[in-house]
Amino acid sequence: MENHPLQSLIHLIEFDREIIKKEHLLEEIRSNSAQLKQEEAHIVEHHHEAAQLVQKAKKTVHEYERMMKDLDEKEKEKKKLLEETDSQKVYETLKKEINFLKKSQYDHEKKLVQCWKELEAAQKSFEEEETKFTSKQSELSAQQENEEKNAAQLDTELEKLYAQRKEKEE
Repeated sequence: MENHPLQSLIHLIEFDREIIKKEHLLEEIRSNSAQLKQEEAHIVEHHHEAAQLVQKAKKTVHEYERMMKDLDEKEKEKKKLLEETDSQKVYETLKKEINFLKKSQYDHEKKLVQCWKELEAAQKSFEEEETKFTSKQSELSAQQENEEKNAAQLDTELEKLYAQRKEKEE
């Protein structure tokens, strides 16, 4: 018994609907994959910003440590000059300069302690972010791999369906 042309058309329409469903599913998978890539880029950027914050804090600490070292060296120089001077006027001037350097050291020391606290907080935050970043990146990579595998599988299925479609048209 030969298929009625109307029945063949109905089967062809049902087949086309199946193809369209798979095409929509493939589009959805590709959209999800793009979202995963975007999310991964976002967490990489966030991780990079956290690392830069730590670097900036380290740089600030090193600057204050260098200033403290410079002030300490200046104080030692002034003390050496103080020991070698015979003039009362020079002695008083050097004494004032030494007192000024000590005050500057004290002020910078407060700032240095604050910078150290900020650095420690930034490092702690970065370490916590590092753990979250690593696990989230692994999770996203696994999801991305799964989406790509599903997309490849659907592509293969669609190619077969397109070939069957051509056969059914004839």
